[in-house]
Amino acid sequence: MKFATFTHNVFAILLFVPFALVAQPTITDSSNPVPGQTYGQQDALSGGMGPGSDAPSSTWDFSMLVPDEDPYFFSVDVAANSAFADSFPEATLFSDLGEDSVAFFVRASSSALEILGSIAAFQDEETMEVDTFVLKYTDPQTIISYPFGVSSSVDDTYKFGFNLFGLGSNSSTGTQTQEGSGYGTLTTPAGTFENVLRMKSTTVEIDSLDFAGLFTTVTTTYSTQYTWHLPGEFNILMTWSRDSSFDDTFGASVDTTVSYGLVTSSTSISKTLAGEISLGVYPSPMINDLTVEFDLRLSDLVSVSLFDLSGRSIIALPEERYAQGANLIQLPVGDLAAGTYFLSMEVGDKRLIKKVQKQ
Repeated sequence: MKFATFTHNVFAILLFVPFALVAQPTITDSSNPVPGQTYGQQDALSGGMGPGSDAPSSTWDFSMLVPDEDPYFFSVDVAANSAFADSFPEATLFSDLGEDSVAFFVRASSSALEILGSIAAFQDEETMEVDTFVLKYTDPQTIISYPFGVSSSVDDTYKFGFNLFGLGSNSSTGTQTQEGSGYGTLTTPAGTFENVLRMKSTTVEIDSLDFAGLFTTVTTTYSTQYTWHLPGEFNILMTWSRDSSFDDTFGASVDTTVSYGLVTSSTSISKTLAGEISLGVYPSPMINDLTVEFDLRLSDLVSVSLFDLSGRSIIALPEERYAQGANLIQLPVGDLAAGTYFLSMEVGDKRLIKKVQKQ
């Protein structure tokens, strides 16, 4: 998938906060991402599905989607808190993909949300040296202009470039049109949602890659992406995207991707500050019981929940005060179906997530 499509997936997820429910939702600057939030998405097998109708009061049923590989989570914070803030002085927020050591930088204003670039850090396992990959937009890409509704249509251009660790360089330009594309009821493995707004993004991107002067390859990618959004929810409900790429060296390819939101704002996943909570979960894979061990610096209120891949709560223990120091909880899981689950522990206003497998 081309970079612009991936970054759009990441940041389009962060666009929505509570509104009054209306027949034709309108997105305003109050929908900008919120620092301190963490969001989850699950890639799925497309199964040849199309994006469905663009008619008013549509019904989109994607309940049969099958998860593909592990889900991913990313958090949002103020740009100044990033170690790479100096590289993007105009950024107001950044999104951190955690263990993947990738961060995206955006500028949120009253008129638009824009991508300014990204940084990825790679560590050599033998030498332990760290290389950084920096991508910068000289003409930022607009994720969304405000206000945006069912009848909106907005054109944009963008440009970015990066170096390949001394092996070459890339320069890319793109044009895109974003428009409202219907509203109605959406069903995914996470549930059924009414009064959903769908947005269609059509993009043409030209990427020119120069391999140290040895040869240059040019790729043109035509992308059509649909995203579904629900007023009152932070996480994007679903994304359907198709990229058709034509390369003067390697030929043509077509790639269709689908993903859906794992959780809603009522069950949003927030990462705790490192070092405040020590959490151990075993065994994994679990069979009959799941043991949760945690160590608290101070006595606090704790609640524990177990979610499936769709974000549905399977087990939820009531909030209870636990003592300072080591504590232990056991969850009965013998009746659960085999698969992937997420153990969520909330301590005060913080939350920690652990992935576990059921045998």
